[in-house]
This record gives sequence, C-alpha cells and structure tokens, in this order.
Amino acid sequence: MTEISQNHNEGKLRPSLILGDMKKSFDKLLEVREFGVKKYSRLNWRNSVGTEHADKFLDDNMDSVLRHLIAYMDGEKIDKESGCNHLAQAAVRCMFAIEYD
Repeated sequence: MTEISQNHNEGKLRPSLILGDMKKSFDKLLEVREFGVKKYSRLNWRNSVGTEHADKFLDDNMDSVLRHLIAYMDGEKIDKESGCNHLAQAAVRCMFAIEYD
C-alpha cells in the first residue's frame, strides 16, 4: 500500500485563491507597483509609517483612491499618466492603507 503525502494546511491561508485564480488582476496590481517604483521608489509608500506624517499620507492616499474610482466610474478604465488600470491603481492604494493599519 502506498502512503499518501501529507500537508497540514487546515486553517492556513491559500495564496492560490488570488495568485492562481485571479492572475490577470494580480498582474494589473504588479503593473501599478512597477510604475510606482519608477516614479517614486520601491518603499516610498511606507516612509511615513509610525511618524507624525502618517495621517497626511493616508489622507492624500485616500484622495488618490477616490480620484481613480471617480475616473473609472466616469468611464475611463486606463489612467493617462501611468497607462495602468484605474481599479488596479485604487486597489494598490488601498493595500498601502491596509499596510499602515
């Protein structure tokens, strides 16, 4: 009788739910990050974490989220400056806020 290989994954997160099942969306998020790295720097978004500037960054960040959502709701799918999807832009900005929390 052949023994079955085991993985004890019960209760653990499954990255494949996003990285595997939603690859197109994930790629769009990466496009936004690649643009941001060129425009600013890789970790620019976290420069204010834990400082007196954190609230200002988060307020400005939310304005960016809302601008991208408004543009998308107005029928513009692609951001003219970056060439990236507006919803992906908003999602990455939301991810920054989650990281701050």
